This record gives sequence, structure tokens and C-alpha cells, in this order.
Amino acid sequence: MHRRNQQVATPVATARSAIIKGSVQKVNLVLKPLRGKTILEAIDIVSRIQKYAALDVKATLLSALNNAENSGHIDIDTLLVKNISAGKAIMLRRFQPRARGRIFGVTKHYSKIYVELHQAEEA
Repeated sequence: MHRRNQQVATPVATARSAIIKGSVQKVNLVLKPLRGKTILEAIDIVSRIQKYAALDVKATLLSALNNAENSGHIDIDTLLVKNISAGKAIMLRRFQPRARGRIFGVTKHYSKIYVELHQAEEA
């Protein structure tokens, strides 16, 4: 499928967070209710979520909002969270001693977050 004729909307602002403690699945539980909402609604929703990753998600949303404000004359009330996603980042490998001289591998997963803000279409 060729995408030559499709119009790709450019985001007004973006923000990324590199290393978030927690797996991608756990971070996606926080991100799921934010997709498609306005930026102010998304910040309000994530403030009430009681998950560890919610603090980092809120910081990333606020960073995207500040990037939009600094980029030009944009009404922040009309900004939508069009794309917000989590991906795999580093994975720490640790070892824990077990019985009879064995070791047990422990992997600590980290994630990264990517946020795109778009202007709402006037319809």
C-alpha cells in the first residue's frame, strides 16, 4: 500500500521521556485512557491515576504542553493528545543467590514514552 496521496498531519508539539521504571504493559495501562483527549483533560486524568508510572507520564505531558506554548501562538485548549505510546528501553539484569550455590536471574524492565500533540480540527 502506497501512502503518497495521504495527508500526514504534522504535530504541533512532541515530547519524549527516555527511561521510565516499569514495563511497557504497565505504562500502557496509564496511557490508554489518555488517547484522543485534550491535553488539559489528559493531565487531569493522569493526576488521579494511582500507578507508579503516572508521575512520569504527567511530567511528559507537561513537557509537551510547554513545548507547544514555546513554539508559537497556539491555543492550548484545542490541543489533542493524538499519539501517546510506550516502547521498550533498557533492561537491567541482576542476579540473586539461591539455594545450593545456584543463581537466579532478575530482569528489571524500563520503558520510554512518546507524546504527540495536534491541533483539533474545526468542524
